[in-house]
Amino acid sequence: MMPTALRTSLLLLVFGSAGLAGWSGTALAFPLSDGADANHVVGQADFDTGFVDFELDPFFGAQPTSSSRFFVTSDVAYDTANQRLFVADLHNHRFLMFELGAGITGDIAASLVLGQPDFVTGGTDPADPFGHFNTQNAAFGCTTEVNACGVHRAWGVAFSQGLLFGTDPDNNRVLVWDLASPANGMAATYVLGQPDFSTNAPNS
Repeated sequence: MMPTALRTSLLLLVFGSAGLAGWSGTALAFPLSDGADANHVVGQADFDTGFVDFELDPFFGAQPTSSSRFFVTSDVAYDTANQRLFVADLHNHRFLMFELGAGITGDIAASLVLGQPDFVTGGTDPADPFGHFNTQNAAFGCTTEVNACGVHRAWGVAFSQGLLFGTDPDNNRVLVWDLASPANGMAATYVLGQPDFSTNAPNS
């Protein structure tokens, strides 16, 4: 049986690519049938655009990132009460939040980024492929090599009771942000799996 929350919210599938496809739960009967067309796309301008359509640069086609683009999506979480979608953007080393209360119209942009100080810093720099990880952010006191603001690959994401949990696998930890007062690039509130925010050794 499909969970009730998905019957009235947004059901999303991660394709492990540069975009997500969404099916509106209010427009479909459950269980879903194989081959159903998606109603929305997040991360691409339209359903016909994909990674292979980009003009190639020295880093196999990866373009500069933005508030509406991904570099391999790895997980999603949905805040039903506030209609917010959270996406783990793996190789951009960040988590993005999208406000969906007004629906998905056009090329929707994220309203919050965590793991990077802004929406244009990511891992698609041809001069530093997969780089810009553990990004420092002095505005939030994150000045060490490993810190509370940056991540090294954003893998999994979950949301519960106002807290966003983001797995940071290459730093062997989970970061937790309290979203009571969200701000772009802000430091995590808690760290799990390490004794502090500057340690990333396995089994610390």
